[in-house]
Amino acid sequence: MTLSLHIKRNLLLILFFSMSLVTLQAHSANCSSNCLSLYSNNLTDLGTSIRATVKLVDEFGSNGASRSSTVHGLWTRPDGSTVLQYARIGTRLRADFNFYTGGTPGNYSFEVLDAIKSGYAFDPTTGGDLIVSINTGSTNNQLPVAILNTNTTSGNAPLTIDFDSTGSLDPDGGSLSYLWNFGDGTTSNEQIISHIYSVSGEYTATLNITDNTGATVNSSVNISVIEPSPTVSTGCHYQCIAVDEYAMDYKSRKDLIRGIVRLMDENGEPVYDATVKGTWTLPDGSSVTQSRNNRTKNKAVFKIPAHTEGTYKLTVTDINKSGYSHAPEHDNADYSTYNLAFK
Repeated sequence: MTLSLHIKRNLLLILFFSMSLVTLQAHSANCSSNCLSLYSNNLTDLGTSIRATVKLVDEFGSNGASRSSTVHGLWTRPDGSTVLQYARIGTRLRADFNFYTGGTPGNYSFEVLDAIKSGYAFDPTTGGDLIVSINTGSTNNQLPVAILNTNTTSGNAPLTIDFDSTGSLDPDGGSLSYLWNFGDGTTSNEQIISHIYSVSGEYTATLNITDNTGATVNSSVNISVIEPSPTVSTGCHYQCIAVDEYAMDYKSRKDLIRGIVRLMDENGEPVYDATVKGTWTLPDGSSVTQSRNNRTKNKAVFKIPAHTEGTYKLTVTDINKSGYSHAPEHDNADYSTYNLAFK
């Protein structure tokens, strides 16, 4: 029984030392058989992330043996903090590591720590550079440019203004974010927007442009919103008298021309018992003033002797009726003429 236990203990010790030798071989340097070494380690800046691409080869320079290997890598940020990542080599015979930076500029480094594959050992002493670095986002970042356009800057309330940031840019080619502050307590993140100022006053509208590194610039414009003046009514609107129409004819037996004037109120209804003042302009250029009352027939009849050929013109210059106002702006005609020609 004692002998059996002694044999078992020796077998366990042999197995333990054998496994230790395998482990030491897998991580030993200066490998001579079934070796994997670094072929290339490249970094690419993707703007908001960095990609590390690692390729391995065996001792014969073939990268086919690297398939199914697991590569261990270590990222170091600009502030010195580190992140450990693992990536498996597949059919594309490369391991891709992606590290998010958020566009924060600075120096990032990536180190290949180990490559694990059953039956193979990673030799870090041969091949490419285990540690590579990249400087992302120029530390000499250029400020973005804010362009503010409006269709107007003043007008009566409510005033609608079109705000447009077209033309704003980042000289470094980065992305931009937008913030409008309209000066009346409202904001917007749109690039192009229409805004209504409902209350009169003086406002300052500001466009803030921020690039992907956090650099911010702004541009402003003064807005003047005017309280509209109350509408002023002009002319007559109640109990008004105006000329509805003129009529002219010639009475040959009496050698005279008649001018007939009909009146109306602001609603187009006939107006009676009004005194109408009119002026005749004769063919020789002289004038004659007459006054007539339209009585109950709603027509004021003017007469003028007509012994001479030519144009006779009648113009109403005033209309009077108690409680009413003459509103010439409502006249349907300004004057009437009659051209007299004897045969």
